[in-house]
Amino acid sequence: MAISTETITEVKLYRMWTPDHECPWGRRAVHLLNEHGIPFEDIHLGTPDEIATFKAKYEVTTTPQIFIGTERIGGYTDLATYLKVNAEKNHYSYTPVIALFSTAGLMTLATSLGMTGFMGISLSMLASLKLMDLKSFAESFEKYDLITKYFKPYGKGYPFIELAIALGFLSGIAPLGTGIGALGVGVSGIVSVFKAVYIDKKALNCACVGGNLNAPLGMVSIAENAMMAAMGVMLTFSSLTATTLEFGRPAVDLPANVSITPNRMDHNGAMNHSLMDLGPAGSDYDLGFIDGMILHHEGAVIMARAVLEHSKRSELRQLATKIINAQDLEITQMVQWRKVWYPKAPDTPIAWNDPMKHRMAMSPEQISGMRMDVDLGTADAEFDLRFLNGMIPHHEAAVIMAKDLRQKSTRSEMKRVALDIMTSQQAEIEQMKKWRRDWYR
Repeated sequence: MAISTETITEVKLYRMWTPDHECPWGRRAVHLLNEHGIPFEDIHLGTPDEIATFKAKYEVTTTPQIFIGTERIGGYTDLATYLKVNAEKNHYSYTPVIALFSTAGLMTLATSLGMTGFMGISLSMLASLKLMDLKSFAESFEKYDLITKYFKPYGKGYPFIELAIALGFLSGIAPLGTGIGALGVGVSGIVSVFKAVYIDKKALNCACVGGNLNAPLGMVSIAENAMMAAMGVMLTFSSLTATTLEFGRPAVDLPANVSITPNRMDHNGAMNHSLMDLGPAGSDYDLGFIDGMILHHEGAVIMARAVLEHSKRSELRQLATKIINAQDLEITQMVQWRKVWYPKAPDTPIAWNDPMKHRMAMSPEQISGMRMDVDLGTADAEFDLRFLNGMIPHHEAAVIMAKDLRQKSTRSEMKRVALDIMTSQQAEIEQMKKWRRDWYR
């Protein structure tokens, strides 16, 4: 039953009202008071300083605030409770978020750009939404972002920073800077959202999809920032630790029966690995990389299929499925690029011949060496260990090749492939090393 309002007097409503923005909750409080015929003094807080001074004076974090006499009732919802009526709910919708990330995911699949491509596309789309109404975004962002509260220009600069990070993911240019930027922005976003939602208990719209859409601030926002931070960590780590052979030292972790010297991997068993030197930069460098990496991926797929056939560990079977799916997609993409970019190239894969100082058709031994063919044997107690001992250096060799590609290729498509290989396979290397330590101490 609604409360009698006839005796309610001396009501003051403090609410945000600037030339560019009227607080929607304040507007609802006005409507509620008018609906019940309660006279009130409508006091506008028209500048950021006025708002900050009011909040500090009454030790509140939000507006509007309603007072009856000297008693502070609270905000709109508190007023509705005081009047014993149902408060209007904010109409949140996850549709914009779902639509954006679904579209980005489909574009990633269609273009075979991998996880870095997905992040690049997603962040580009998010940045474009913010830039459509930069002022509205900045006002919404300032309500919860901790950096913007202390340094207001960050709010208007954020979409440009986000776009720069997105282009870094897509182009493969300046991966260390992109990784550090993504990590910093992601971590600050997580902290800001967590404080606003779970500590301050604020019900706000997420500015991630622009300032004019009713996507709720909460776990989705934290997940988005966590993805950015995770990609930043992977990209930074791979940029700092991706091995190069120019320093004359092996950084790959090889099993006991495999050794490595610069530009050559030798197996002490029946197989003698051939040169894996991709040669100097030039017009046909990408062709040499494509031919080498297609074969290298084929070797990884062969080993992964053996895991599905022989291993009983669910962790390895999941990894094997992931390797097959990802590398089959990259093989398909590289085959298409080879046809388009090098229509006159021979069907036989080519490789750099250092003594001859030019590229020439691979020998059967070179093909096997580029695949890094390994006989994993039968499904015995040591099968999983043999797989780990084979796939770890196999992945590390791929990272070396990707590092070389990133330095020498001028094609943005190839730089994206290099970046994706470096980030995804470095993460898998660390996981496999952990499994090997845990399972075979």
